[in-house]
Amino acid sequence: MKVSALKGVLPDIAILVLVVAVYLPALRGEFIWDDDSHITENPYIVGSWGLRAIWTGGSATYYPLTETTFWIEHALWGLNPFPFHLVNLLMHALCAILLRHVLLGLGAPQAGASFGATIWAIHPMQAESVAWVTELKNTQSGAFYLAAILLFLKWNGRTSSNWRSRIQYCLIVLFGMLALLSKTSTVMLPIVLGLCAVWLDGRWMWKTAKRLIPFVLISAAAAAWTIYEQKFHSGALGAEWSQDVLSRIAVAGYSIWFYLVKLIWPQPLIFVYPRWSVDTNSVFSFLPMAAALAALAFLWPRRNGRLRPVFFAMAYFVVSLFPVLDFFDVYFFRYSFVGDHFQYLAAIGPLALAGAAVARGLDKITTPYYRLAAATVLIVVLGIQTVGHVRVFRDDETLWRDTIKKNPNAWIAYNNLAAIFMERHDYASAIAELEATLRINPRHSEAHANLGNILLESGRFDEAISHFQQALEGTPDYARMHDSLGAALLMTNRLDEGIAHLKRAVELDPLDVTAREHLGVGLGRQGDPTAALKQFEAALRVAPNSSSVHKFMGIALLALDRKEQALHHLEEAIRLDSTDGDARRRLEELRTSHPK
Repeated sequence: MKVSALKGVLPDIAILVLVVAVYLPALRGEFIWDDDSHITENPYIVGSWGLRAIWTGGSATYYPLTETTFWIEHALWGLNPFPFHLVNLLMHALCAILLRHVLLGLGAPQAGASFGATIWAIHPMQAESVAWVTELKNTQSGAFYLAAILLFLKWNGRTSSNWRSRIQYCLIVLFGMLALLSKTSTVMLPIVLGLCAVWLDGRWMWKTAKRLIPFVLISAAAAAWTIYEQKFHSGALGAEWSQDVLSRIAVAGYSIWFYLVKLIWPQPLIFVYPRWSVDTNSVFSFLPMAAALAALAFLWPRRNGRLRPVFFAMAYFVVSLFPVLDFFDVYFFRYSFVGDHFQYLAAIGPLALAGAAVARGLDKITTPYYRLAAATVLIVVLGIQTVGHVRVFRDDETLWRDTIKKNPNAWIAYNNLAAIFMERHDYASAIAELEATLRINPRHSEAHANLGNILLESGRFDEAISHFQQALEGTPDYARMHDSLGAALLMTNRLDEGIAHLKRAVELDPLDVTAREHLGVGLGRQGDPTAALKQFEAALRVAPNSSSVHKFMGIALLALDRKEQALHHLEEAIRLDSTDGDARRRLEELRTSHPK
C-alpha cells in the first residue's frame, strides 16, 4: 500500500479501534427488555416462519431488513448474545467511518471531519443504540443512510448525464431504500440530501428538487406505513396517545432542547426519562418551541455568512428529529417522550459542528505535544463516560435498577424488575415491585396481569381473575391478558368463559403458542379433542421445539386413539425436556398398554 493511501485510511482505522475499545463492555452484555419480542422469542426469527413471513406476513414490522439480519444471525450462531452485540458494535464503527467521509465530502478539513466523527461515535448518548441489540435498527439504517449521503456528495449527475452518473444515482436510491427498510425514521433523507445540495451549491436550485422526487415518494410511503404500524401493530392507541395539537407542539419544543442540552451535558443519562406533562393553558409551555423557531429565524438570514455551518448543523438536527418530536404516535411515548436512541442520527449535526470547532481550537495550540494532549483528554473524558454508561446495559436487572435510581417514577422499570423476580420464583420481591408500579400507575394493565399470574401460581384463583379483569379494562385487545384470564377461568372450571377469552387471545395474536396451548387444553376438557388437536398443531408450526406442545399433541392424539402418533410426540416431548414428569408418566402408560 502506498504511503499516501495508508495515511488516508489511518484515521478510519483509528476510529474503528477507538469505537471497539470504548464499547468493549457491550460484548459481555445479555439480551435486554424487548430483545425477546424482536429476537429471542420472535417466531419470524427463532420459529419456522422465516424470511418470507418477515417480508410478507400480516404482522410484518416496519424494519424488515433489520429483522432479516437478525434471522441470518440466528441461523449462524443461534441465540448467543455475544455475536449479536459484536455486529451492532461494528455497524456503529462503520457509521462513524462513513460519517468522517461524509464530512470530508461537505468540505470539512481532515482534522474537523475526524473529530466530528469521533465525538459522535463515542458520545455517551450513543451507548444505548450500541449496547441494546434491538437498536441494530439504528446502526444498520445509519450505515445505509450515510452511504446514500456519501454517494450523493460524490455523484456527478448534477453536471453529467452519462451512464456512470445514472448508475451512481440508482445506487443512491437503493441505499436510501435499504435505510428505510432497516428503520423508517430515516424518512427525512430527501430533506437531508436537499440540505447537502444547498451546502455544495451555495443556494437552492429547483433542478435538485426534481432529482429528489423518487426519495420523497419512497419516504412518504414508508412514513405512512410506519404511522399505521405504530398504531395498529405496536399498539400506539388509547388515552396515553390522545393529545391535541397544542400539546404536541409543546412537547416537540421541549424535546428539541432536551436532546441538544443532553449532547452538551450528558448527565444523567436514563433509559426511561420522566414523561412530561404539559399545560397548554400556560404560555410557558410553548417557550421552548418559540425559542427553537427564533433560533432558526436568527440563523436563516445568516445562512450564507459566517454562521453558515451553525445554520446547516441546526437545520439538520431539527429535520432529523422531526419523526420523533411527538407529531406522530410512537409506542415508546407511553413511557417517555424522549429516549437516547431517538437522536442517533440527529446528533450528527451538533456533534460534527462541535468536532470542527474543537479542531480549529486545537490548531491554535502551536506546540504539537500540547495539541495531542488536549485532544487525548477530550476523547478520554468522553470515552470514560461512555464505558460507564455501556455497563448499565449489561443485563435487565442492572438496567432497571439504574433506571429506578435515576427516575423513581419509572413504573415500567418496577414492573420489569418484578418480571425478573417472578422468573426466579421470588414472589415476595415481585409483589413489592408490582405494588410500586400500581402506586405510580394504578391502571397499568401489565402490572395487574403480572400480579394476577403470581396469585394464579399461588392457587388464589379468584384474586387472580380480579386482577386480570382490571388488566383488560385498560387494554381490552391485549392478547396476553385474555390468555391469562382464560387460563385462570379454566382453573376454576368456568370452561365456557375461559374458552371465550382464549379464543379471543388467539384471534388477536395467532402466533401466541401459550394461548393456543391453553385453548387446546380447554377444548379437550370440554370434550372436543379434534378441535384441541388443531390448536396444538397450529402451536407446533410456530414453536416446533416446544416440549409442552409435543406433550399436549400426544395427549390429544391419545384421546383420538391415534396411539402411534401420540407415542412419537410424547417421546419428542421427553427428548426436549427430560424433567417433564407428566409427559414421562403418560409415555410409560402408553408403552405399557401399546408395546411396539
